[in-house]
Amino acid sequence: MQAAFKNLQMGYASAMEVVLFLILLAFTAFQWRITRQGDGV
Repeated sequence: MQAAFKNLQMGYASAMEVVLFLILLAFTAFQWRITRQGDGV
């Protein structure tokens, strides 16, 4: 992220990356569950 390179705030940038990853992971799991429901499993 830009914060890490502009202000050298590696901890803050790392925390933002983790939050972004968790949001994407939750969204992917949600989409996977919706898609699997149509398979009758």
